[in-house]
Amino acid sequence: MDNEKYTYRPFNRVFWAIIVLLTVFYVVLAFALRNCSLSVKKIIMLIFSGCLVVYYFIYKYRLSRDKEYDEMYYSKVGGFTWWYELPLHLCNINMFLVPLGILTNNRYIQGFAFFIGPVGAMMAILMPSDPFNNTSIFKERMRGYYITHFLITYNCIFMAVLGIYEPQYADILPIVLVGIGLAFLIFLFNMYLRKTKIAIKANYFYTVEPEENMVLQFFNRYIPIPFLYLIPVFILFVPYMYLVTFIYKLLTGNQ
Repeated sequence: MDNEKYTYRPFNRVFWAIIVLLTVFYVVLAFALRNCSLSVKKIIMLIFSGCLVVYYFIYKYRLSRDKEYDEMYYSKVGGFTWWYELPLHLCNINMFLVPLGILTNNRYIQGFAFFIGPVGAMMAILMPSDPFNNTSIFKERMRGYYITHFLITYNCIFMAVLGIYEPQYADILPIVLVGIGLAFLIFLFNMYLRKTKIAIKANYFYTVEPEENMVLQFFNRYIPIPFLYLIPVFILFVPYMYLVTFIYKLLTGNQ
């Protein structure tokens, strides 16, 4: 299974095959649910979200037993620990924000997941670290990593497709403020884990250092201060969110 035909790299044929398969699946599902009530659609989304959370922890448990991954990634910090695998990154935190937003009917939580969740997940997909790149998609850690991140991307978008969340221009500023506030809280949590030596390299949300993320490396070059180098990123989200909202309204005829 390790031959070139099954090797995953961003934008290679395995990448596009996954995109096509998931797009077809979600289009068919949207068509099947088109006449269902909003309540039924919310229940479907909650079921999907619950299954994804369960799968995520199964994947992380299996990852904790992956000796090759441990040598490649965790050898620098003394081996695998769950403190480094909490779902607090910009991508996987949305596994919880999607159902939380639906259950509480909170537009800003839903909006954060819709606008920012896919960006965080796609950054992980397009800029993977070495253990998750240039190897067979059938490796267990590769399956877990990409199933998780691709499904997070599609689930966040699917909220709008089903009409659970309808983007509005008035949501944009509050969502950005929610994002900055959430990032700051996670920054404080990172610093606590580092200071107490529970996890000396804790870096959820990339609030302490940019690591291998090229976008964050660029901003860190000019603002070499932990957490603060993220502020320009959230500012850049504003025109992106306006554009997405405009396209949504154009496609739905809701100007």
